Amino acid sequence: AVGRLAPHMHAELTASPPTGVERLLKAEEAWYAAHGRPYFADLLDHERAAGGRWIGQSGDVVFLAPFAPRGLMGDCQIVFPEKRVVTDLSEKDVADFAAGLRRVLKTFAARDLRCFNLAFLPAPFDTDAPHHWLTARLIPRFFVNPQIHVSDIAVIRTVLDEAVAVIYPEDNARLHRAAWEGEGLD
Repeated sequence: AVGRLAPHMHAELTASPPTGVERLLKAEEAWYAAHGRPYFADLLDHERAAGGRWIGQSGDVVFLAPFAPRGLMGDCQIVFPEKRVVTDLSEKDVADFAAGLRRVLKTFAARDLRCFNLAFLPAPFDTDAPHHWLTARLIPRFFVNPQIHVSDIAVIRTVLDEAVAVIYPEDNARLHRAAWEGEGLD
């Protein structure tokens, strides 16, 4: 079954950031206003000194186990110091990211985790955003039911903290009311 999985990518461009990214940007801006430094600069200093959640560094790209994981099997948070958006990355940054990613993927594979969500959390385009450093989240996925390939999580909810529904609440209520009233429930 694993051989049938196909790597794929979803790209999203929206007029406003997803809920989780917007919350992150506002918190980073408040931190910067209070401390005069980007939040992730201070976080990296702390994690490097503490050591418990520091995974490693590949060139300038830092890999951490976040203190507030979003996934079920352990996340990896990637920080690109002093970069704001993906297009700020040099060829060396991309190569360093790939080298670090290869290492963490090998560790996950040793635990038989071979399916992932990866999301980059950039600053909004056309902004200076000195408070924001580009980050990414890598979250392993596993199959709740391997025979029907039902996965545990989706990137939009887990990484971006964006609620998604395929039915309007009013339509949902109307369908329930019709069933409710049709069965004579009180």
